[in-house]
Amino acid sequence: MALRNDPGDQSAWSAFVDRYGPQIHAWCLRWKLQDADAQDITQMVLLKLVRHLPDFAYDPSRSFRGWLHTLTAHTWEAFRLTAIEGAGAAEAAVRLGIAVATVYRARHVVQRKLREAVAALDHAEGSPR
Repeated sequence: MALRNDPGDQSAWSAFVDRYGPQIHAWCLRWKLQDADAQDITQMVLLKLVRHLPDFAYDPSRSFRGWLHTLTAHTWEAFRLTAIEGAGAAEAAVRLGIAVATVYRARHVVQRKLREAVAALDHAEGSPR
């Protein structure tokens, strides 16, 4: 994988985004996220990937696309478990198999996006806040 060897390779990064970006976005839409939220999650996942690709060890017995799907699902699921179902961060981390810090980060990102969306709606309606 060219990005793993050289994370600064712009042509490899572009090819990676072209190949996997639409798939991540489609998964988000299937999970009933609005298009803007799906785009934000897609970007967040891709940025996380580029930071971690140098350390990524490909396991040929597993699907990269499957791993990518799981990573994408965890970003949204961490928010849903903690904010909607009321699970604690530690419980959500155990259920998702991710670090507690990742749960907090994912929840924060989604909450910030929700606040921005509400503020934009309020502004569009002329509602002072």
